[in-house]
Amino acid sequence: PSEDYFSPEQVVLARTTNTCYYKKCTFCTHFSSMDYYEFPLEKVVSSKTKYVLLTDDMIHKKRLLEIASFLKDSKWLCQLKPTSEYDEETLKTLYDSGLRVVLWGVESASNRVLLKMKKGTIKTDISTVLRASHEAGIKNVVYIMFGFPTETKEELLESIEFLKENTKYIDLVNISIFGLQKGS
Repeated sequence: PSEDYFSPEQVVLARTTNTCYYKKCTFCTHFSSMDYYEFPLEKVVSSKTKYVLLTDDMIHKKRLLEIASFLKDSKWLCQLKPTSEYDEETLKTLYDSGLRVVLWGVESASNRVLLKMKKGTIKTDISTVLRASHEAGIKNVVYIMFGFPTETKEELLESIEFLKENTKYIDLVNISIFGLQKGS
């Protein structure tokens, strides 16, 4: 019932896949043993829903553009990995479709740590994507993780400096401390 919501508008949570398509991040334990499957969008959420929060762990570009077309009359947000496939044109298309916020899994601004994480990203691409996303009108939330095994003080400070250098493209920073989980 709408009166049970804290927000002035109902936000529908939707998961369009059963797991992450990438499944390589060394710290992640989210369904790594499951085969990736995309649910039919019309079975997950109505295209007429006003506000949608996609809870998928990761969405690849092709699927994201399908979702954008499907949700073109909605305002929505999702989680992504800041890779070079998210260029200015793609981000503008996503904004035009209603994407308003991206929770970016940046994790670190040290290329060595990103490589150890098997994140599939590099520092220069992260900066470029954050700038392009901001310029398209999308709000950027950045997830940063400190204390990944073998991360040095200098690498931690490199991530902090990265946040300072890119502050005008970042709307919110979500900081976590690495915690070793079973299965990672």
